[in-house]
Amino acid sequence: MRLTPPLLFAALVAWPWLGYSAPSTQQTGGALGWHQSQRPDAADGSAVTRFTLVGKLLASPQAAGSDSTDLVVDCAATDGSSTHKGRVLAATLHPGVDLKVLYIEPEEIHGMGYLPTIDVLYRTDAAREEKEQWSPGSDKKTVSVPRDTLKKILHAHTAAIAASDTHGSQVNMQFDIGDASQVVQACGW
Repeated sequence: MRLTPPLLFAALVAWPWLGYSAPSTQQTGGALGWHQSQRPDAADGSAVTRFTLVGKLLASPQAAGSDSTDLVVDCAATDGSSTHKGRVLAATLHPGVDLKVLYIEPEEIHGMGYLPTIDVLYRTDAAREEKEQWSPGSDKKTVSVPRDTLKKILHAHTAAIAASDTHGSQVNMQFDIGDASQVVQACGW
């Protein structure tokens, strides 16, 4: 069968509507939900349940090529009994960019050293914005989320987190928390 120019043109125009779809490059953030994986704990050989939620990196001039951020929660696995409930081992934010680390001198140990912190603003759902200081990870590319803040985040529908990158520009991150009941259950909350 030979296609005439008008039929060829019609076929090319109709091609996208016939089931062909180009791969999407836009991240859908938390719409994908929490991803669960298991890994052994090197310290004692027990299993650790890891929950990962992909978020969106909304604004950062330094985030060339990166448009996502992750929230990772590690919980000690349970044995299923009511006496051995899970517990949170760590909650870590992977911002996708290097954040500005501040060094503060603790009041109780004057002159002994400085504690590294990262100033963070966060808001859950329609609550008011809160300012906290979170600890940077040892690799300086992650941030530890405090337990009380993690509880607030897990019980919300959305969370917005902002901090400054190493150049002083504001980095805005957004997470669609969705159904976090599996995380809450696995972590013994």
